[in-house]
Amino acid sequence: MSNDEYKYRPVPSTLYKKNYKKAKKQGLDINTLKWGIEQLAKDIPLPANWNDHRLINFKTKSKIKGDFRECHIGRQWKLVACL
Repeated sequence: MSNDEYKYRPVPSTLYKKNYKKAKKQGLDINTLKWGIEQLAKDIPLPANWNDHRLINFKTKSKIKGDFRECHIGRQWKLVACL
């Protein structure tokens, strides 16, 4: 898949990388997470049962500013994205 297909560019945080590595060791379904991130990057709506919603007054320790969204990917994942 080329980057031309993406509306947004996924940039994994240090915490994401750490949690991803841990989840992989635990044998969690990584493919579902990757699919969800691709859908967000392409600006394609997520399934309704993923409970995609906007976070209001979400504060981070970093200087990242933008529209923060959260979705629940099954019981295994809670993904926060800045679009």
